[in-house]
Amino acid sequence: MLASLFRSNQPAVLLAVPVLVGVLFGAQLFAPIPPRPMAMPLVELVDHLIGGSAWARNALSLLLVMAVSVQLAMLVNDMELMDRRNHFPAFLFPVLLAALGPHVLYGPALLGMPLVIAALRRTWSISNHGRALGALFDAGSLLGIASLFYLPYAFLVVVVWASVSVIGPF
Repeated sequence: MLASLFRSNQPAVLLAVPVLVGVLFGAQLFAPIPPRPMAMPLVELVDHLIGGSAWARNALSLLLVMAVSVQLAMLVNDMELMDRRNHFPAFLFPVLLAALGPHVLYGPALLGMPLVIAALRRTWSISNHGRALGALFDAGSLLGIASLFYLPYAFLVVVVWASVSVIGPF
């Protein structure tokens, strides 16, 4: 029933994403976060700005899950990756993350994920009518900033290049 609600093309259904994330991850709001010995520079900056409180880090992770869910739904709809416009990815991402993800959400990969999705959206918006160098520079810059959160995101530059080589001729 809930999945069929998200399969509709009603943007108001995105207002249910905070409720869904709260139900799935609300118990983790006060869960302790294990300390990391060292991290990437922007993760250290975010840790310093938030402080040592576990609830603030977990609240930030819940906000990031909501933001990534909405970004995925917008990416799928704008790039027409599904037959009909729907908001099912906004439902599917938190559910799969709750089912298969780690017990603690807060981490460098989640902090950089909004930038990765923005880079993929910028890359996949390239059409044959415009120049692609500006979009590639924007996507590369976003992936570079995301890799300052989580280093393996730097290897997504290859994915961007491969996407452009496939999308470009068509």
